[in-house]
Amino acid sequence: MELLFTALPSLFSAAVMGALGFLAGQLRRAKKEDAAVKNGVKCLLRLKIIDLCSHYAGQDTIPPYGLENILTVYMAYTDCGDGDPSVGHMVEQLKKKCVCSR
Repeated sequence: MELLFTALPSLFSAAVMGALGFLAGQLRRAKKEDAAVKNGVKCLLRLKIIDLCSHYAGQDTIPPYGLENILTVYMAYTDCGDGDPSVGHMVEQLKKKCVCSR
């Protein structure tokens, strides 16, 4: 019985350390997964912005819904972190176009 009481703190410490190590590994994996998802979403948003800007680039005007879509997607893109300056430049160029309903 005495042996149990002397070994119990060591066993408890080992169990706690093992659980903490497991949780730390899970947290690292989750952070890596979150970063991958964020980068994937950011890439998809960037692609959509470029696609929309390319669609309206050759036109003299842009419909209100088109500009609203681009600005909404661009805001989400910039909220994901540093954006590509060339994408921002493309959006700024479209903001200068005449907004007209067709």
